[in-house]
Amino acid sequence: MSLTKSPTSSATPRKAAKKKTEPAALATMNAVTAPSHDEIAKRAYALFESRGFVDGLYEEDWLQAERELVSMSRG
Repeated sequence: MSLTKSPTSSATPRKAAKKKTEPAALATMNAVTAPSHDEIAKRAYALFESRGFVDGLYEEDWLQAERELVSMSRG
């Protein structure tokens, strides 16, 4: 009767690696979808200018500019 040795594995079990998103990749993704502060500021100023430089609507201009730029970036 002959004896056969079964192969044994010396490898350790691998843990499932979690996929991490690098900070630079996140910044790139955000840059694609979100307008920059300067872009919003320029558009908000254009809205202010188009109203004849009437004060008191800074927040509304900013929010409108942001909405417009976000909708443009989405296509």
